[in-house]
Amino acid sequence: MRADGRRALGAALLTLPAAARAQPLPPGPEIEAAWAALGPAARGWSLLASPAFPVAWPPQGSLRRYAFAYRHRPSLADGVEVAAPWAAAETGPGTLGRIISLSSELTPLGIQGVRPLSGEETRLIGREAEVARILLAPPDEAGAALVRAFHCNWASRNGLGARAIAPHHPAFIAWLGCG
Repeated sequence: MRADGRRALGAALLTLPAAARAQPLPPGPEIEAAWAALGPAARGWSLLASPAFPVAWPPQGSLRRYAFAYRHRPSLADGVEVAAPWAAAETGPGTLGRIISLSSELTPLGIQGVRPLSGEETRLIGREAEVARILLAPPDEAGAALVRAFHCNWASRNGLGARAIAPHHPAFIAWLGCG
């Protein structure tokens, strides 16, 4: 993706209602190749990424973020259509990271409602990098509280994505206890 393409993606994310925003995957040749491989099926969709999930629980240093897509529907003012995760970016100790292809096409999951964020939700979203660092090893009590608050906040705003990811991380999801 060229720099102007990344700016356009950033601009599109900023126009999305705040509750539907997710962090874009870091730019890199693997992600660009995976997104490009979707070809015409990706037209009209924009890239989204989940927060980091530990590959194993208790954590052993490997994290995975899932690539989703969303699109606006002209008749929807308070929601976006969300596609199932189509790829995952995995990083681990001493590795450069890898892309795992989950699908060769975008499969709509449904409509995800959006709403304004509260101050606490906005504060938690801003701590994503800190949460990812905490998830590299079993967290202490304060770290565990932050991880739970962060991930339960994300799941409450991204129910379709959270349900799609849950089967890949059953022990972590059970530990979170989001309800």
